[in-house]
Amino acid sequence: MLTKLIRFEFPHKTASTFAVKTLKTFCEQQSIKYFINKDFDKENIINSFESQKIDTVCVSTRAFHLSNIVQNFVDKGNLLFRICQVRNPLDMIVSQYFSHGWTHMVGSFSQKTLDMSSNLKSGKISIYEYAKLELEGKSNFGGIPLDEKFKILNDNFDDKTTKVVTYENFVNKYESWIKEICDFLPSEFNMFSFLESMKPQYEKKISLDKDVFYSDPLDYIAKYNIKHGKHKRSGGPGEYRNFFTPKQIKELKTNFFDKSPLIRRIYENQF
Repeated sequence: MLTKLIRFEFPHKTASTFAVKTLKTFCEQQSIKYFINKDFDKENIINSFESQKIDTVCVSTRAFHLSNIVQNFVDKGNLLFRICQVRNPLDMIVSQYFSHGWTHMVGSFSQKTLDMSSNLKSGKISIYEYAKLELEGKSNFGGIPLDEKFKILNDNFDDKTTKVVTYENFVNKYESWIKEICDFLPSEFNMFSFLESMKPQYEKKISLDKDVFYSDPLDYIAKYNIKHGKHKRSGGPGEYRNFFTPKQIKELKTNFFDKSPLIRRIYENQF
């Protein structure tokens, strides 16, 4: 008996928390085995599916990487369905910058991560400088550099096993976003009505005027009187334009496009 492996691959800053909550809840309601990736990606777990005659398994992960264990599982003839969510990388960097400085930096983090948070809150590092550090792997947030994450997706992309959906459609065209996912997944894995019921209800958050540019992000922090741990941005697509100059945008997008033609195809006309 072949097993269907359904993976929701949503990196940080692409509605990853929503993806985890949604897939987990659906699996609980349907009595489908569900794992987060660190609990799933073990050979003894995967080998148990065949002996137990398990039809469908779901996994949530914030990475586009496919381990050798997963690849071997697929090579045995089992079926893989990947839903991979991407987002404009410059919006991701802006979101990460404010998360790193003002949202998530409480609890158990490395000293380097906390030091970077302090540098952001004190205004020592601009968003553009932070973007450069992220691309050099020196931001101390979220593991491997963002452009490398997209390169991994680009390099292991297979349209037979992978459906790429966008954060922008998730926010602006939710019904269409659902249809893309459900048309790709096995017909018996019917999530449409469930996903409709899970449509996010966005609470009132800070939303930026598109014509306002903040050369110093601390001006934005001061304008909206943002306190540590209290920052909730609108998450609207395209807000990177409020924080990067046209020259910086051109430079940064080239870096992402050169490493991932897939990201180029999706976002080239949106800059």
